[in-house]
Amino acid sequence: MELNNDFEVNAPVEKAWAVLTDVEKIAPCLPGAQLQEIEGDEYRGIVKVKVGPITAQYKGAATFIEKDDANHRAVLKAEGRVMAEWAEIPRMRRPYFAPIRSAP
Repeated sequence: MELNNDFEVNAPVEKAWAVLTDVEKIAPCLPGAQLQEIEGDEYRGIVKVKVGPITAQYKGAATFIEKDDANHRAVLKAEGRVMAEWAEIPRMRRPYFAPIRSAP
């Protein structure tokens, strides 16, 4: 999965970059995320996500695989597994099938 997002910050680029690459400072800003421990360059924690009626909690780790302070570019590698006891899939009263359309 690749996530992309753009936004503007009213702060000098060096100050914004320092905050955005400080995992301890930025993790509390992510809804459902909890940083649990740091070991070397590895950040471990949990994140609870809800997509429509489905809620799941993942436990995993992330590391910077690329961090270029001069060009303000960072790439994180994150891996995790769903914590089964937190996965909630509600029952559906009747099945719903969305129509599939072919591309023009």
